[in-house]
Amino acid sequence: MRTETAVYESNDRVTAIIDSLDEPAFVLDETETVIHLNQAAAAILAVERDQIIGQPFEGEIDHYCINCARVRAALKRAWSFPPSEQQVELSLTVQGRDHTYLLKQSSLRNSDGNSLGILVVLRDIAELREKSRPRDNAVVVLAQELNTPLTSLSLAVGLLQRSGDRQSELIREIVEDVNRLNHASADFLNVMREQPRSISLRSIKLNLTTVINAVAGKFESRIERRQIQFAVHAESILEVSGDPLKLSWVIATLVDNALRYTPEMGKIDLTAKNEEEQIRVSVWDSGPGIPLQTRELVFGNPHQAGGALQSLGTGISLAIAKEIIEAHGGRLFAEKLEDGCRVTLTLPLSQDI
Repeated sequence: MRTETAVYESNDRVTAIIDSLDEPAFVLDETETVIHLNQAAAAILAVERDQIIGQPFEGEIDHYCINCARVRAALKRAWSFPPSEQQVELSLTVQGRDHTYLLKQSSLRNSDGNSLGILVVLRDIAELREKSRPRDNAVVVLAQELNTPLTSLSLAVGLLQRSGDRQSELIREIVEDVNRLNHASADFLNVMREQPRSISLRSIKLNLTTVINAVAGKFESRIERRQIQFAVHAESILEVSGDPLKLSWVIATLVDNALRYTPEMGKIDLTAKNEEEQIRVSVWDSGPGIPLQTRELVFGNPHQAGGALQSLGTGISLAIAKEIIEAHGGRLFAEKLEDGCRVTLTLPLSQDI
């Protein structure tokens, strides 16, 4: 009798949790049977709740739930990722229109740590982008504010350089840094200016190796001055479909981040290769790695990061880079290694965006 009572209490708790969520959600048990789903999830799947609760989330359910097969396939993809990264995009047809959702799954547990099932939440990407508008607008304002003093500083240093001052070597370094900041802020502003209220993408077939080599060339003077051993190992042809401007900005952000934390005479390796039906690009450096706080906020649970990233130098750039790569159907993650740090992005070989 105690066991039956515990089961009823667990089911009631799951029902209360799921029904309290505004977003479409459902819970599966260890046999992938539907324990409960809220009304929002039932509407997206186009099923009556009584039809699906208590049924295995596979097999015969496909006869009356067309979207279930797509959700099930997305779940299987999510389960192949590490626990902290179990989220994927999928397209569902809702009331005759295609919608893109971000599927996230996690273990649902009670206060004693016992499993109540697998919680699956579907987030409408259009709504997520709508919520991100204030932050994106703030980023654009920041980039514009950055451009103004940089332009003024660049003109002032140029005049000082022409005056023939003996500190020409120091001035040369200042000019290099100012130019680098100007290029970085201009590139960043171009990325956000296209549609500052969302991550909008162009889909162009391109050779990512060409983008990588162009980005690496921009850092030559900085690498030489700091005596960094920088090497690029990229296959000659790496074809992807995506937005060349945004992908260029992401790769530049990863290289810049590596340079930021690599000491003089350190090492940086940029590798790019075709691996298991996807393109994998990694930037390894011999430095101490991304600070733990930044790494956890950006790569751990970005939805909890909130305004905390605004106080971290590289946090905002890495968070936006992660969003751009995910919008391309890929992943961006960091690894702290014994001999340095590696940040890796993956992209599908072919992706309609």
